[in-house]
Parts: sequence; structure tokens; C-alpha cells
Amino acid sequence: MKLEKKTLIKHLGNIALVVIIAFLVLSKLPSWIANVQVEGEAVTSFQVRDERGEVVTLPKPGEKQIIIFWATWCGPCQVELARFNSAVIDGQLKAEQALAISLGEDPALVYKEAKARDYRFTTLVDPETASLASLRVDGTPQTYHINAEQKVVHASMGLSLLGVWRAEQFLK
Repeated sequence: MKLEKKTLIKHLGNIALVVIIAFLVLSKLPSWIANVQVEGEAVTSFQVRDERGEVVTLPKPGEKQIIIFWATWCGPCQVELARFNSAVIDGQLKAEQALAISLGEDPALVYKEAKARDYRFTTLVDPETASLASLRVDGTPQTYHINAEQKVVHASMGLSLLGVWRAEQFLK
């Protein structure tokens, strides 16, 4: 009888693990589908603001660029942006090719955080979330590779171990 209880407990533990993994995968599925669907699409121009409050229109015509949507409170964003920042500092990426856009946050807070974190890439704000009409941002960090023809070549959600490497390859 004791063996049966141990076996039952083991099986219940395995079932719980499978349920948790399935839940995590299914919760990310809409983001993954949206990323695949947006790849190849042209990006409609949208406007954001720089630190001086001046309007910046994106994507920049004729230029390859990496656009990363982030939030000051987002832990994974801090990790992902720290990786991109290191790549800029190390000369792997050009600061003007990596654009970090904060959605719906107070511009003063965003620029204070960007300065405190010593971000070397271009930091922009979209307090009215105008960019959401152009790109399918489902959360943060959300990264888009946009080519010179203003089309999405790659989209990813969350942390990416290959994110900086992939950006380097795209921007070559």
C-alpha cells in the first residue's frame, strides 16, 4: 500500500508539472502567433517623443533599426536593455540603431530611469501609445527588427539569449 501512495504522489507531481508547463506555453501562444503574423508587414509611421519633447517619426525611412518596447517597472526589460546597452558600449551596435520606446509612462520618469541606468542607445517615449496602431506590442520587452523598407523582419517577446547577436546580424 505504501508503494502505491508514493507512486500516486509521484504521478500527481508529474501531472501538476505538465499542467504548469502547458499553462505557461498556452499563455505565451498569442504573443508568438502575433510575432509571426507581423513579420513581413510594413510598419505604418508613428510618432513618439525624445527627451527634449520633440516629435520623432518612426520607423526611420531607409534605415535598419531595432525597436524595443519597454517599461521602467519591467524586470525582464532591465535585463534585455542592459544587454543591448553593453553591446552599444562595446561597439557591437550603434546607439542610433537601437531605439527603446516606453509605452504609456510619464516621460520624466522614463528619462530619469534611462539616465540612472546609463542607457547609451536612443530612448523615446510614447505616452499616448500611438505606436500600438502600427505594431502588435503585447507586452514588454517586445523587440522588432525593421529593415530599410520599413518592414518587420523579426519580432520577439520577452528575454532573448540571442537578442543582441540577432540584432548585430540584422544590422550588418
